[in-house]
Amino acid sequence: MEEHNEGLTVLFVKEDRLLTQHGHNGYEAFVQAWQDALSFARVGEEELAGFLAQNAADPLVLVSSRQKDLDVAQEYGTAHVGFEDTQRLSASQIVLSWDALSPSYLYKVYARAHGLPVTVLRTEHCILREITLEDLDDLYTIYADPRITRFMEPLYADRKQEEDYTRAYIENIYGFYDFGMWIVEDRASGRIIGRAGVDMRVIDGENEPELGYMIAVPYQGQGLAQEVCRAVLAYVWENTGYERVHCMVEPEHAVSIHIAEKLGFRYLGDCDVQGVRMQHYISDRDASFVFSDTEC
Repeated sequence: MEEHNEGLTVLFVKEDRLLTQHGHNGYEAFVQAWQDALSFARVGEEELAGFLAQNAADPLVLVSSRQKDLDVAQEYGTAHVGFEDTQRLSASQIVLSWDALSPSYLYKVYARAHGLPVTVLRTEHCILREITLEDLDDLYTIYADPRITRFMEPLYADRKQEEDYTRAYIENIYGFYDFGMWIVEDRASGRIIGRAGVDMRVIDGENEPELGYMIAVPYQGQGLAQEVCRAVLAYVWENTGYERVHCMVEPEHAVSIHIAEKLGFRYLGDCDVQGVRMQHYISDRDASFVFSDTEC
């Protein structure tokens, strides 16, 4: 993933156990490890609300093991991470150790909280990045072509429903798994030309990754689906512990069957997915290609 940590400040509250005698060594080691990549600030608990209000436009991420600090950050729209120390916390992002607080992770927390695109992969012709609400206009234009929705679900007819779904997807899927369905951009023009990635599906009682993609009609037939899907598979093998990726294709979708086979997927048999007959393909980690044409 591309990192853009310049100017990102990690904020702590002085009274937090993370900075007092209990956790001081962990905090000091964290600052020493990342002082070249991040800035750090400490405020008193009585100063927190005023500091966040005054610095609302600055790139900040609050890290705290105290629920009341996280609640203040939520109120002021500040990106925040709960550090579970001695008590359970309620926050969209929770870590259990200092090791989890890398600059890359903290930048993604900040970017997702503020609707900024997080670039994940680059291929020869495409950029794959996380979705933002600003992408919906382009997606509605792409999905308006009936050839796109012949073999996949359309977007919500109600724009607000799609916006609510997208917000929840960014917070719950990207935030939890650190992957999902990503936007595909054309590197030359910067235009959105589709989507590709993996979503989770319960298969035989297990939560398993499933490959999915969509390329806008004007960009089909150029090998871009294979290109981005190879990058997605490489990401899964290199960044997760999953041993296999599934792919479900309708029997009439000859192009997608051809792409699955070209990607090295093997056919397992037919299955029923929400009342639709699908062909079930699978790719195994140890039988996968070695991909060298992606930039992470």
